[in-house]
Amino acid sequence: MSFRELTSDKPADASHAHAYTWDLPTPPEVGTRVWVPGSDDRPAAATVAAVDASVPRGYTLAELKAITRLITAQEIADAKAKVAADRDAWLDMARRAAGLAVAGRARTKPPSGFDPIPPADGTASARKAGEFGRVWWRAFKQAEEAGRDPEEISAYRAIAHRWYAIRDKG
Repeated sequence: MSFRELTSDKPADASHAHAYTWDLPTPPEVGTRVWVPGSDDRPAAATVAAVDASVPRGYTLAELKAITRLITAQEIADAKAKVAADRDAWLDMARRAAGLAVAGRARTKPPSGFDPIPPADGTASARKAGEFGRVWWRAFKQAEEAGRDPEEISAYRAIAHRWYAIRDKG
């Protein structure tokens, strides 16, 4: 099994896979998405990377943990919807910081996995300006991937370049 986030389309990697037993009624197939006990025994999403009946060297069959269950298409869809909602909330925070109109209320705290939105202008040390530019560049790329308004995309790109120019002068 290769551990993979529910939203990951990255193929399973057999060279970095972990062994589990398969007690489910349907036979395993490479690419099948499953829940497995993680290192802390909490459910972890994984993808079948290889189907091999042998027990890895240094283990006994009794030492291997079993697959918990298949991941449903609804679980994947729900995870993708949450990622999109978090991205959109973060981009709305960036819109507000960039001085662009935001419909409704924008969050003040970024979703998990997202950086706080830095200022759109001002002064900063070269190091700090580089950090600010990196966050605005991420907003630019995220907005582009999400198909957001061209004005918004352009604004984030310009802000990132402005911070990078300050970084490069330092």
